[in-house]
Amino acid sequence: NGENFSSQPYNPGYNSVFKITAEIKELPEVPEGRRLIVLNKDMSMVYDSQVKGDYKPVSEGFISLI
Repeated sequence: NGENFSSQPYNPGYNSVFKITAEIKELPEVPEGRRLIVLNKDMSMVYDSQVKGDYKPVSEGFISLI
């Protein structure tokens, strides 16, 4: 919760995956050349920053900063 592409845990040389334990209403801004994917608790993709579409908030799952 609260992680983004400029957070300490994020290393631009590697992909980072964080567990979602509270509803995320807004996603962090995605820098050029990067990708953000949100998976629900069943590991189904609910948002991909490279695919046009709206983000629907999830309260459990994973967020991947690529």
